[in-house]
Amino acid sequence: MNIYSFVSPIAETNTYCLIHNDECLMIDAVRSDELHTFLLENGIKKITVLLTHGHYDHVLGILDLRNEFELMVVSSEKGPELLGNTRKNLSAVANLIGSFRGSNNHIEPFTVEAQFFLKDREVFHWNGYELQVRYTPGHSPDSVCYFLGEKYLFAGDTIFQNEYPMLRFPGGDKDTYYNYTKPIIDSWDGNLLVYPGHGGAFKLSASIVRKELDE
Repeated sequence: MNIYSFVSPIAETNTYCLIHNDECLMIDAVRSDELHTFLLENGIKKITVLLTHGHYDHVLGILDLRNEFELMVVSSEKGPELLGNTRKNLSAVANLIGSFRGSNNHIEPFTVEAQFFLKDREVFHWNGYELQVRYTPGHSPDSVCYFLGEKYLFAGDTIFQNEYPMLRFPGGDKDTYYNYTKPIIDSWDGNLLVYPGHGGAFKLSASIVRKELDE
């Protein structure tokens, strides 16, 4: 199994792709010329996007993909709360956030729609792959992680290696993260290979949110 990764210059956000014939399963959808070229070179016609949450940098690529490919967007049940609101998906303040990061990309406020919604612990089937969704709020009210089998975890902005997740954006909640989500993370196998929304892959046991537990 090959997991292809692409990094957007906007907020250095990751997209991950699996390929089967002319179909692509995409975890989050960044705006990236490299990703676009990859899709064309592989003859992709149909894309299924699984969203870890609805913040602008994780969904911006949908605006481009929907004009060129057969596209289905999948989110958690709480996804529409962010996807359909420019303040909650942060696109209304994207340029301000970008300026703090030294970016000069201009982004107009936007909304997107999902066509399919997943409940906590539900399993999504795609061309022989099974991905289980786990609801992990805190960074945002719609945040989820996806297990791919028993070895891989697509974590969005819920888990990073060397820093704690941002919990101060609109809809973020520190108490929810530490009282609800962190105990769930602590219950997971430390050998999981985590593919985060920003930064490189790492073993869950190496994450700062797990080090005290695993030491």
